[in-house]
Amino acid sequence: MNAQTPSDETPEVALDLIYVAIGEVNPLLPTGEEITPGPATPLAKPEGPLDSLGLVNLIVAVEGKVQGAWGRSAGLMEALEIPAERSPFRTVETLRRFLVEGAPAGGAGAPGTRP
Repeated sequence: MNAQTPSDETPEVALDLIYVAIGEVNPLLPTGEEITPGPATPLAKPEGPLDSLGLVNLIVAVEGKVQGAWGRSAGLMEALEIPAERSPFRTVETLRRFLVEGAPAGGAGAPGTRP
C-alpha cells in the first residue's frame, strides 16, 4: 500500500462513491437518459447522456462524496480543462481512475490538491 494514500482510497471505494453520486444525479436527468452504473458506461456527451449541466451536477455530487469519504477535493472542476481524449468524464472507469490515480500526464486537476 502507498504510504501517501489512505487505505480507503481504493478503486473499489472510488467506484462506490461514483455510483452513489450517479444515484443522486439520475433523478435530475430526462427519462431514458439516466446513467447506468457500470465501469464502461459513457458519461459526457456525445457518447454519454450528460450535457454541461448534467456534468456539473455529477461533478458536484462526486466532489461531495470524495470530500466526505476522503477529506479532500477530487479536483474535478479543474479536470474540465483536460482535453476530451484524456478527460476523466469519458466513462465511469476513467472517472474512477482519475479519483484514485490523479490527472493524466499533461492534464490539469490533480486530486488531493488543496486551495
